[in-house]
Amino acid sequence: MDLIYQPLSRMSQQGEVVPSLGEGWEVCNENLTLKLKAGITFHDDTPREAEAVAWTVYILEAASPNAFFLGPLEQAEAIDPLTVAQHFRQPLVPVWVGLTPLPSASSRGRSIARG
Repeated sequence: MDLIYQPLSRMSQQGEVVPSLGEGWEVCNENLTLKLKAGITFHDDTPREAEAVAWTVYILEAASPNAFFLGPLEQAEAIDPLTVAQHFRQPLVPVWVGLTPLPSASSRGRSIARG
């Protein structure tokens, strides 16, 4: 899938979760805060920012048959252009199973999707 999109994190050859388009993360209780790499754009040169990541999580949760990968996700929100927070209803140990393949999509179409 790396030829189609690049995820926020990925599994290394040693089986460790490492940043890909994400720069790093912090886990605190039921919250996961992801820092994004600066200067990344989509194929159309739209900046890939936290709002697009939060929007992708929203769409996956609302309409994807793979939403269960996100676990007990309550909300994803853009804190600033390079920080996205994901709030869970309870701690989720295998959170990386759902986030490792998570792409981010341009949010240009959100007005169409939201009506």
